[in-house]
Amino acid sequence: LMQTLSIEGAKELYGQPLPPLVEQRLETELKAVIGNKFGVLYEIARLLVEASVAKGYSVGSRGSVGSSFAAYCLRITEVNPLPSHEHCPACHWIEFHPGEKLAGVDLARRPCPRCGAVLQRDGYNIPFETFVGFTGEKVPDIDLNFASEVQSEIQKYAETLFGKGQAFKAGTVSTLADKQAFGFVKKYFEAKAQVKRKVEIERLKSGLEGVKRTSGQHPGGVVLVPVGMDINEVTPVQFSGDLNEMGGAEKATEASLYTTHFDYHAYDETLVKLDILGKDDGSAFRHLQEMTGVVEAEVPLDDPPALAVFSTGKELGLGSLTREEKDWLGETGAVALPEFGTANTRRMLEMTRPKTFTDLIYISGLSHGTGVWTGNAEKLIAEKTAVLDTVISTRDDIMNRLIQQGMEPETAYDITEKIRKGAVAKEGFKPAHEEALAKAQLPKWWIDACRKIQYMFPKAHATAYCLTAVRMAWFKVHHPAAFYCAWLTLHADAVESDVVTRGKAGVLQRLRELKTLRDERKTTAKEEGVMNALVVVLEALCRGLQFLPVDLYQSQAHRFMPVDGHKLLPPLVSLAGLGENAARNIDAERLLAPFRSVEDLARRCGLNKTVVEKLTATGALKDLPRSDQADLFGF
Repeated sequence: LMQTLSIEGAKELYGQPLPPLVEQRLETELKAVIGNKFGVLYEIARLLVEASVAKGYSVGSRGSVGSSFAAYCLRITEVNPLPSHEHCPACHWIEFHPGEKLAGVDLARRPCPRCGAVLQRDGYNIPFETFVGFTGEKVPDIDLNFASEVQSEIQKYAETLFGKGQAFKAGTVSTLADKQAFGFVKKYFEAKAQVKRKVEIERLKSGLEGVKRTSGQHPGGVVLVPVGMDINEVTPVQFSGDLNEMGGAEKATEASLYTTHFDYHAYDETLVKLDILGKDDGSAFRHLQEMTGVVEAEVPLDDPPALAVFSTGKELGLGSLTREEKDWLGETGAVALPEFGTANTRRMLEMTRPKTFTDLIYISGLSHGTGVWTGNAEKLIAEKTAVLDTVISTRDDIMNRLIQQGMEPETAYDITEKIRKGAVAKEGFKPAHEEALAKAQLPKWWIDACRKIQYMFPKAHATAYCLTAVRMAWFKVHHPAAFYCAWLTLHADAVESDVVTRGKAGVLQRLRELKTLRDERKTTAKEEGVMNALVVVLEALCRGLQFLPVDLYQSQAHRFMPVDGHKLLPPLVSLAGLGENAARNIDAERLLAPFRSVEDLARRCGLNKTVVEKLTATGALKDLPRSDQADLFGF
């Protein structure tokens, strides 16, 4: 089935007969995957993606699955790993650019030389071998990101595909770490009023390290058991919650809450684990589509204003910021863009000033690796020893470069695996690899860079992230109110609605307060989240958008909504102290009947005095009398 569907998918894209390069790539992959009996994993992934898309939520791929052209033909991944190429959707004319470093989307636009239709440009130059090896012996690790709204449904669907007793949540085991063990021993002696030397505490601590502390669940792992095998042959199972709260074992079983007792690493080479992970991007795109009518897949990836925001804020109208505003927002327009909006990544963008989609792939790889940017590529670029497209940014760069220098593909793959896992940084190159590198005549700085790498991102993963980021950047440029509504909705619990309605002055004042706490190392995780959200709010305000106060009847429970094109109406949950349950109660009760008074509102919705005071301060309750009792002076 996998072979039939992938060939059909390729023909839909490239016509019949398939171009030789396309046919050869697909045959190579199918032989490796099906020959090693991994085709069923592709089929499972295809069904999961299909189920999510049917619900209206796109699916993002992660890891190396985007290295597989067969996976692209089956719509498992949105990353096309073929060499850069142009092809005509009308007459299927095609031209490949195998020596081109640029991703296909960065090729110049032009009409089809055969029929005049607009050519489509695609391909990200990713070798299949980085996914499953040269013989396909590695188990395909297909990681998929689903919107939070449907993640649990898709996990449940995976269980229904295989039947009861064949699918289980992947368990995890947390153990005592070094500092925790030290603290336990120290507190024990303090409770006993005994004074012990540090060396004795260290000795006892070593016996506690690695001891099980608690068990949990992998955030998206679902373990599959072959038909005819019982899960207890591999691992015990347990319920993940309190059976009394769930209504007993029978109801818990119906909810498919079985979790493997042993950590999934204990049997990861015995049982298949599906990674049905959650990420907010699918939710954001669904929200954006509802507000703008634009589907994610229709967003162009080569829109000049959208690409420009990764190097300058001028396209967003941020060219004349005050010094303080610039300190918070930086010199680019990348605030709130997924995987590019962090302070560290924005500094990388300011240093490298990317111009193309290809440049963004390099930066994504550099920002997610360990020992790849800091003290490595950053220094090489600053010293002008190398530039963005010559430094090592993803693991695929290493293998491609080694093969281009004439190295045997299998040797190049072995060296790449050793480098990207950090083995070379720990132990150095093997003598045989040193010899092969010497023959390849590579620059000394390039080999030295390999020695510093501890972990490397796959190019397919970096590309998938960039697809999302550039599409989000397009919405940010062309539909600003909708963009900020979508982002702030996902972080509504970190937005202080009483602050954002005060305008730039109020937001900057609050940011100063939080920065002072951060400088003193007194900020909590929640306050850090508030800071990040207020930076996004500040940018929206600098672009001329306005924030309305929370409205008792018009504000949605959880979503920010655009009003009149340039105003944002915060949701109920953005009001400090008003939690999920209270927001749901207000939303449900106001549909049943208007609130007669503040007293009526508090009683029907279960609001405490603090929340009522917050609502009153925002002006949301200005038209409500305080009590149901008639007030003579109120007439």
